[in-house]
Amino acid sequence: MIRHLLFVTILTVGCSQLLEVGAECTKDGDCRADLICDQELCVTRPAPPSFCRTIYGVESSLALSRTVTHIGMLMPTTGDLGPVGLAIERAVGLAALEINQSGAVDGRMFGVLSCDTGSDPEQAVTAARWLVDSARVPAIIGPARSTVTLDVFNRVAYPSKTLVMSPSATSPALTDVRDSDLLWRTVPTDQSQAAAIFQLIRDKGYGRVAVLNIDDTYGNGLRGALEQRLCGADLCTEDLYMSRRFQVENEDGVDAQWPTIIEALQSFSPDVIVFVGFVRSGISFLETVAASELLRETPIVCTDGMSNKEALEEVTGPHGRQVLSNVIGTRPASPTGEVFQTFATSYRSLWNTPPEVYNANAYDAMYLLGFAIGGIQDSDGVTGPKIAEQLRRLSEQSPAVSAGQNSWGRGLSLMRGSGQGFNFEGASGPLDFDEFGEATSSIEAWYFDVDDGRVASHGVLYTAEGEYVPGVIAD
Repeated sequence: MIRHLLFVTILTVGCSQLLEVGAECTKDGDCRADLICDQELCVTRPAPPSFCRTIYGVESSLALSRTVTHIGMLMPTTGDLGPVGLAIERAVGLAALEINQSGAVDGRMFGVLSCDTGSDPEQAVTAARWLVDSARVPAIIGPARSTVTLDVFNRVAYPSKTLVMSPSATSPALTDVRDSDLLWRTVPTDQSQAAAIFQLIRDKGYGRVAVLNIDDTYGNGLRGALEQRLCGADLCTEDLYMSRRFQVENEDGVDAQWPTIIEALQSFSPDVIVFVGFVRSGISFLETVAASELLRETPIVCTDGMSNKEALEEVTGPHGRQVLSNVIGTRPASPTGEVFQTFATSYRSLWNTPPEVYNANAYDAMYLLGFAIGGIQDSDGVTGPKIAEQLRRLSEQSPAVSAGQNSWGRGLSLMRGSGQGFNFEGASGPLDFDEFGEATSSIEAWYFDVDDGRVASHGVLYTAEGEYVPGVIAD
């Protein structure tokens, strides 16, 4: 039974271990809890950055205790993706709490040290360095954005052999990264989302297509994948295709280029606008479109980064509601199975709100890491490469074990058995990882329900097997 979830500010750390500053640390690093072992000596542990002061799963007094297995988390709880990141973070916290209440691994609990990336690559890298060098985490859940994920992985995680598992980074650019099996994700790449958008454009008979994308790995990757399909169908000629990039300049998502972009759109007169961006920049763009008499009736296809109800609260007025009603969205399909329903009930009970996009993927990431760490029986400790080795036991095998509190004991027993793995059934659906550490998923169409004030689903638009489903969106 879930009683409460700890989310606390790390202000001080208890000092109950034996070895003091300057002492030679043992093989297991048994310094005081506020110290770390550096070059075989106990030294003062650097204080966490101001944006790395939240822990889920254990009491604050155990924040950096060696009696706890720590996992890092990098999520934007402020900035352009703040509304999305906080909901994702809470899903990981729920999973950590459930695992701990189920006994964790031989009573050794999990603590998730979470840092706010602020949707900023440099802040994320700083946070990752503290997580790896000071907190000594073997794995990190996140980051949310593809650009930030690449920066963190290449600059911090890969050199330190730390495993990274993102529940929301979808750029195709991550697939071919040299990663030594240390870069994983519980979401499909945007190749599937681009295919769904392309088929939607063809199905609706849109001739003149304008694509606006945030100028980062995620935006450029999805635009490139869509552009490849449009050009392959001779739909990217100058009279049929327009493409513009934008940058987010502040937390409100406002870009100084909006007037110039809107002017170019009005001159081009598109049949459909494809917007690839995030919540704050999307709200700013939709408000700008609402002020344009020439564009406010144009259909707009928004991608997964905009799937958040904050737009319904901020894009207001008669023209704002009109623009919201013209939005068709795409995102990895919302799960519908029993595992997801159990997760959704627990999430709503704990946070008094339903889960949103990528929440189930984040919940699954924590369970996957928990099971993988449980399978490590090497006395030398838990490392990123060892976690990766165990993750390979969690795909396309029998029996099946699902994410969730009721299945933890059974799954852990299998992982600690004779080397057998199991087929992991997540809240986000089956997670059968390929050689790149990626899983497939169907793509669904979503829309802003302006009357009920929610983001709702039309249903699956493009299946995991690569089939477009016509008629999902009524004319």
